[in-house]
Parts: sequence; C-alpha cells; structure tokens
Amino acid sequence: MFLLALVSIDASGQKLSSSALEAEQNKKAVEETVKAYARALADLPRTRDAQTILRFHAVEFTGINDGEKYDLAKIRDTLDKVMRAIDEGNNIAISAKAENIKIEFEGDIAWASYDSIVRIKVNGKVAQDVKQKSTDKFKRVNSGWLLTHSISSTVKEPTPAYDPPSVEPQTPKQVKIVDSSFAVSPRYFQTFSFSLPVGGYVRGRFDSQGGRWSDVQVILIDAREYDNYRNNRAFRAYHNSGKVYSGSLYVLLPAGQYLLIFSNAHSTVVSSQVVANIDATSY
Repeated sequence: MFLLALVSIDASGQKLSSSALEAEQNKKAVEETVKAYARALADLPRTRDAQTILRFHAVEFTGINDGEKYDLAKIRDTLDKVMRAIDEGNNIAISAKAENIKIEFEGDIAWASYDSIVRIKVNGKVAQDVKQKSTDKFKRVNSGWLLTHSISSTVKEPTPAYDPPSVEPQTPKQVKIVDSSFAVSPRYFQTFSFSLPVGGYVRGRFDSQGGRWSDVQVILIDAREYDNYRNNRAFRAYHNSGKVYSGSLYVLLPAGQYLLIFSNAHSTVVSSQVVANIDATSY
C-alpha cells in the first residue's frame, strides 16, 4: 500500500489525480512508441525482420511523405528491397532518431509531432541523410498504440555560398479558415477555401446553435472534387461529419487547394446557425 501511494506523487510533492496520472502515462507510452520505431529502424540491418517495423502500424495505415501518398503495402515493398540488398552482400547501416517530440490527445487518439533524422550508409557511403518534420496519428489498441497515419515534410537545408548563413528553425505556418458565426439556409451550403503549399493539417471545432433540427454537415474536399459535390455526384472527402450538431476536426493533408463545406442541404425548413473556429497549418 505504501508503494502505491508513492506512485501518485510527482517530483514537487503534489499528489496527482488519477486522470492526470493516466494522461502522463499515456504521453510517455506514445513517446516511447515513437522512439521504439526509430530504434527498430536502426536495428533492421541486424534483425533482418520486417515485422519489427510493421508491428507499429494499424492495418488501415496511410501516409504522406513530401506530398507522396503511401500505405502499408509500400512499406512492405521498401523493407523487402532493403532485405534483398543485405542478402546480396551489401553492408547497410541505419541511424534513426526522433527529437523534440510533442504529444496531444483527443480521447483514444494521439498525435505526435517531432523532428526525425535518418541516415543510411551503403558500403560505407552515405546514401540518404534526411531531416523531416513529422506528425503521426495513433489509436489506442488494448494497452498499446498503433500508427494509423503519418505526414512528413523534408527540411530543406540552404546551400551556403561562402560563409554558412544562420538558419532559423522552421515553424509551422497557420492560416485561419474560419472564425465566425454564420447562417446556412435550408437546401444551401457555405464554402471556405484555403491552400497548403506543403503538407500540413486542419484543426478546429464547430457548433450549430439553431436549436432542434438545425444540424449541419461538415465536409472537407480537394477543390477538384467541388464539381462532383455540387452536382450530387460521387466525390472523395478527407472529412465528412454526417449530420451533427457539433464536432471537431484534425485532418492531415498533402499540399493542395481545398474547400471546407458547411452543408444544410438536407433541411427543407430550418436554418443552421453555425459557430466555427478552424485553422490550416502547414510546415
């Protein structure tokens, strides 16, 4: 019993609530998962076991790397190529690490943003030396966390002429998509356009305050899908809330032009009074 009491005391001597203690434990678990992935990648030439990497991913995993989409099949294919290169007698060395890790949670979903550094040597020569800004999305599965989505952008280093210039660290660039209250009439929809020059994400919250039957549908699409949407044809969406009274968004996106749509097309009588605060952030 004395040992159990010690577990709930932080370094300052203040007793942590059970919820705060659980949040801290979850944060450490996700951070350790990110670091363990890097260690598994570095150990790959020794283990020669693709499963040491694949085990971190959910079956529905998708990713975007410098605007290029990939999935679990692509990861398997890449790992197979590494294995074949090793089997052919090539000496491959990998160093990988994650730095400046920041964790956020929304229920059983976690987002980890960090700087990733990977160097690969083949037969003593540097074949790849990459620094990236990465954001990973995890879901809780039993007592662990599985990777469901990842978006990464390579940090471009400037080429100095003579004296290397000082390099300011890259910071995310944020654009306000909407921060207002507006009405959406029956059978109509309201659109907000924005662009991401490189990969990034959309995040925010919305509420419909028009009372009963004033629900709203929030849809995020590539601008090229707009004609399909407005002409009631099949379209692909990065987010589709369905008819709801409130909700939040956190959607990872590649570079491109986008539309955020607030639709009341399903209603024939009642207007929806929407309050929304949503940003787009790019690296």
